Amino acid sequence: MSWLRIVLFISPIVLWLACLFFAMRVFTPDTYQTNLSSPDLAEQFHRDLVRYKHKNLKRAHKALLAGFAFMLAAVIYYLWLLDGPA
Repeated sequence: MSWLRIVLFISPIVLWLACLFFAMRVFTPDTYQTNLSSPDLAEQFHRDLVRYKHKNLKRAHKALLAGFAFMLAAVIYYLWLLDGPA
């Protein structure tokens, strides 16, 4: 039972760190090699890059929401413990 408590209280931190990791993969500047003389290849590269960044932002969003859900559960559990289990 104590390992469940550990998971409950540690999981929001882990999920928020995962959220930061995915968000940093989107916002960290990087140099990309593309063929600017071919508009079709440049457009396809841009679409692939936008798809990659959008996927990482969605992952960060899901991790953030899951972290908030676990934090809410941890707070409710902590307040229940303060009152004393019946």
